[in-house]
Parts: sequence; structure tokens; C-alpha cells
Amino acid sequence: MPISDEELIAYLLGDATPQQRKRVELGLAEDEVMRARVTELRFVLGQLDSLQSHYQPPPDLLETTLARIDEANRQSEADSLQPVVLASDLSQAADVRVRRGTWDSTALVLCLTVLLCLFLPTVLRARFESRKAQCAYKLGFLGRGLLDFASLNPQGRFPAVELDGPRSFTGIYAIRLRDLGYVDAPSQLWCPSLEACRPIRDRLLSIPSLAQLNSFDTPQIELCRNEAGGDFAYSLGVFEDDAIVAPRCEGRTHVPILTDLPTLQNGRDDLLAHDGRGLNLFFEDGHVEFISADSLENQVRDNPFCNLRRAHEVGLNTQDASLGPSHFGPFGND
Repeated sequence: MPISDEELIAYLLGDATPQQRKRVELGLAEDEVMRARVTELRFVLGQLDSLQSHYQPPPDLLETTLARIDEANRQSEADSLQPVVLASDLSQAADVRVRRGTWDSTALVLCLTVLLCLFLPTVLRARFESRKAQCAYKLGFLGRGLLDFASLNPQGRFPAVELDGPRSFTGIYAIRLRDLGYVDAPSQLWCPSLEACRPIRDRLLSIPSLAQLNSFDTPQIELCRNEAGGDFAYSLGVFEDDAIVAPRCEGRTHVPILTDLPTLQNGRDDLLAHDGRGLNLFFEDGHVEFISADSLENQVRDNPFCNLRRAHEVGLNTQDASLGPSHFGPFGND
């Protein structure tokens, strides 16, 4: 059964069911035409997303539009008061009807335009809030898996990012969750707000188990390193008793363990998720909170992507949260 554009759009927006996601992902792996169609749909959605979510119509839009409609009506009434034309003037009468039809069409277009301008901000806000809520739900589900992992760990620690070897990247958290039964598809690790701008590239078709990771060759490990963590950033680890270890779960309300990832460019953290307006964070006590970009920029809170030395490396102590994208190791993008 062919996959419709509606299913592809639902997949790109993160609204597809697990069965639909699986069908689309299998189709993308085998069908070049479908990949091209997804690229086209992603471009169209990206054009819509390029609209500023804080757009507001001009304050006098309604008044000016109504004034133009009144003007069109006056002209229409003036045309209707013209003397009755003779048969010889049928061409002139037809011209009057054309002008009246033109003004009626103009009034209709103006009405539709003002309605669109008035409702567009509401639509954009609703779409933004919907994607933010979907992201928070995914983050909360993954976070509960991390809490379960810590509860099963003898020391009560979250998944460790090793210093070297095939497990030395933050995306290892997703592989650990896969072994616990929390993750079975890479799309579960994608933020809905980034679906439309995510580039087409080689992707993991499934999250490997830890045993499979240990048997991978170098290219497979590299792909897993780049993709396994999805669109979320995880803890790089902390220094404790002069050793680098995974954070211990202590139920703290102020220490994040998982969040939307940043894009690191020119030494700064650029936020792409949620129109760059902020990010969702999952904290040790199990709650998810949306933090605005202004709060991060003004350093109202500890920057979750840097340690106390402002470096993208492990936290300097157990209170110093430092999170990184999937391909990061304990000492950053090494």
C-alpha cells in the first residue's frame, strides 16, 4: 500500500503513529522517489516555520480594510444608479457589470486577507505550543527510563559515558534505554520542532543494543555516535573524588539530566529547537520544565551545556550539570 503525503507530513511533524513511523522509515530506506518527496515536503513545512511566531498584524489592519470595503461598496452603488442603457450600449453595461464583479471580488479578497492576518498568530502559537508539549512528553518518557536505570544501578547512577572506546559518547544513554525496553526507534528521540528542518542524511534504522554496539566496525560506530542520541543532549559526567563518573540520582530539582540539544557554532550555543525561543529540560526529580532563551542568555540559571569553567566538558563537581549532543565525549567534541 503506497504511503500518502498526509502520512509523510505526519511523520515530519512528529504526529505519526508508531506503525506509520515504521512504514515511512522502511520506505525511506528503500525508495529514492519517497526520499525526494520527503525533501519537498520538508521544504514546504520549513517555509511555514520560517514565519515568525511572534508575528502581529498591523494595529489598524481592520479599520483600513473596512474602509476599503466601504469604498468598494460606494463605487458599486454609484455604478448601480447609472441610467438604463439601450441595446446599443450593451457593451457599456457589460463593462459596468465587470467593474461591479471586480469590486465584489476585491472586497472578498480583503475580507479573507484580514481574517488570515488576524488568525495567523493564533495558528502559529498553537503549533508552537503543540510541538513544545510533544517534546516535553518525549523528554519525560526518556527521563523516566533514566530514573529506572539509576534505580537499578548499585550506586544509583545514570548511564556512564566512558572515557574511550565505543561507549565514549553521550548518545550511549539511548542504547542503555533500548536495553531497558524504553526505546525501539530513532524517531522516539527526535524533537517535533526540528522535524521540518532536519536534513536528509544517513540515519540509524534502529537503536542497537549494547552487545551490537560492541560488535560494530568503525563506520557503524561513527554513525551510531552521531545519531543514537537523537535531538537531545545528555550529561557528560561529573568529577567526584578525583574521578570522572556518571551523575548519581539524588532527586534534585535544579540539576538537569536531559534536554533539547544546542548547535555549537563559533564558541556559542545556538538554540534551534522551538524556534530558538527556549528548550525543555528533564530534571533529576522527574519534572520537565521549559526554560526561555532569555533566561539562558542572561545566566539566570546555570548554563546546562557548559561546566563552571564555561567549557563543554564534564561537570567540575556533583552540582555542576554539563550536557552535550550525542557525539560528544566527556571532554567535548574530541
